[in-house]
Amino acid sequence: MLQIRKEQMAAFEKAMKRSFENRVVAHLRMRFPQECRQMPEEAIRETIRTGIARAEDYGVHVEHDVVRYIELMYRLSPDFDSAPSTPWAAATLRRSDLDGHAKMNELCARADRDLPSEAVGG
Repeated sequence: MLQIRKEQMAAFEKAMKRSFENRVVAHLRMRFPQECRQMPEEAIRETIRTGIARAEDYGVHVEHDVVRYIELMYRLSPDFDSAPSTPWAAATLRRSDLDGHAKMNELCARADRDLPSEAVGG
């Protein structure tokens, strides 16, 4: 019988997280070239890690939705979930009747509707 030790699982999880970060860095550089050009890679990665943690706190777990959460950090503000300028975001993220995917659908639709096209990052 195959057994996976805790150390092996931890190494696998670390590799998966790094792979996700790499993909999101590349995505952000393509989607938000001006913003990313001004940031060192480690700062971009820190934004990604922060976004992952915050998204998880709000029940956003699916990879695609986590990426959309991180995109909103670039589109709206790094602290859009608590910023006074986006109280609607906090209200949506705190809704217990919505799953993570539905929350992200609502947030992205509102951002698309409210932001001028030039503020949407491309």
